[in-house]
Amino acid sequence: QTYQMPLHQSINLAPSPPIASINISYSAIEDDGMESFSGVLYIPSLKTLDLSFCFAGERGILALCRALHGRRKKGFRELQGLIMSGNTISFKAAKELGSSLSPVQLKKGRKRRSMMSFRHEAPKEGYAEDDEYGSDDDDDDDDDDD
Repeated sequence: QTYQMPLHQSINLAPSPPIASINISYSAIEDDGMESFSGVLYIPSLKTLDLSFCFAGERGILALCRALHGRRKKGFRELQGLIMSGNTISFKAAKELGSSLSPVQLKKGRKRRSMMSFRHEAPKEGYAEDDEYGSDDDDDDDDDDD
């Protein structure tokens, strides 16, 4: 009688590489599927996710946002790519998606100040020092035949 090793022991399998990219585009999973699928965001090695044309609406995208926030709380690195083309993204979902993808996290009730919100005092008349081209030349009308 010959001894046979179980198949999984007879093949020398190398460990599989970590999952870096998932593409479920055009799968029409809609909101219910998006809520269920959001759990894959807890794969630490995940870098890119293609969810284009999955027919997700506000509810599904908000579920995705909750998972993105959870991913950050667990200390996983940020996604490098998220493709959402062909889904219905409401203003509320877009705002939450932006917040969940932003490297700057805000505490509730605080507004983020962008660089554009800092006050810059403009000169009362003309330019402060130079004209728009950086020269002190007062002859800015080149079309005159005086």
